[in-house]
Amino acid sequence: MSVSMTKYVLHGGLAKDKAYKQDFFDEIVSTLSQKSISVLYLSARINSEKKGEKTKQKQEEFRSFLPKKDITVVMVDENPEKFLDQTHAADIVYFGGGDTQQILNLLRQIPLDILSQHLQNKIVVGVSAGANALSKYYFSAHRQQIEEGLGVLPIKVFCHYTEEKEQLLANLEAYGEQLTSFALPEDYFVIIQ
Repeated sequence: MSVSMTKYVLHGGLAKDKAYKQDFFDEIVSTLSQKSISVLYLSARINSEKKGEKTKQKQEEFRSFLPKKDITVVMVDENPEKFLDQTHAADIVYFGGGDTQQILNLLRQIPLDILSQHLQNKIVVGVSAGANALSKYYFSAHRQQIEEGLGVLPIKVFCHYTEEKEQLLANLEAYGEQLTSFALPEDYFVIIQ
């Protein structure tokens, strides 16, 4: 693995443009020199009966955009201790979209300092709900309100952002302590290292 520091890739959600998606997947693996890559995947959209199907779909998506890499996707275990063990074997920890609260329900069982240690020197991807969970504060598109994330990153995030939501973004920026805010439209991502 080539990553010597933690790299966060935060995505606004619901990417539709294929060229953009190619850029997104290329960026995720841009610091990894090896051919075989392990992805630990947490989806906030599925129940336990569909985990195998969703894992296969995510693996196929990675492989379609990164055909020169040998990608293995493993679904996160809902046991916090097993999840932490899984992070050791992963090159990429990928928090997908859906309901932010589902992600937070798992991750809030782990002390923040321990979670942060386990994410060190990894590529951490947060898509929509995943980006929300990693931030200190975020605007929930589902509940149309400002909520508190884990604070792994000391930032504020507004996923699915459009210009019509400018006042809501201003409310988020004014909320709580002064932190850098990221307005993330769909088909848009930022890198934080």
